[in-house]
Amino acid sequence: MVSEIVIDTNTVLDWLLFGDPAGRAIGDEVLAHRLRWVATPAMLDELHHVLSRPGLERWQAQFEPTRRMTAIHCHLVEPPSLLAPRQLHCTDVDDQKFIDLALARRAGWLLTRDKALLRLAKGAVRHGVRVLKPVDWIRAAATPTS
Repeated sequence: MVSEIVIDTNTVLDWLLFGDPAGRAIGDEVLAHRLRWVATPAMLDELHHVLSRPGLERWQAQFEPTRRMTAIHCHLVEPPSLLAPRQLHCTDVDDQKFIDLALARRAGWLLTRDKALLRLAKGAVRHGVRVLKPVDWIRAAATPTS
């Protein structure tokens, strides 16, 4: 069974825009269909908004390929119901959508470098979701579970 994964915006950029080794490792698993990357429309809106911000001009040639790869490999899903009780509270309201989706979908992983999301790791694991930095995910994914 393919495990679902939620990837925050900066980790997506590490993979698709910046070519970070940890990001590429995650991307390789998505491209090989060993991980199923899920996101909501709000998450993709955030990604596209970040791509339009000043400061990324150096990578402008990669913007369209990044959008294309996202359209091809990201499985767009409905956000969790606003009526559902919030299981964990993120101190960064802009990042709440990532933990909410990971918990609602019982995604195997939420990959992020964001400190507010990483602080939720212990609580998330009680719900079956591992919140990890991409570099830590590489080690965890390489370690077989018993």
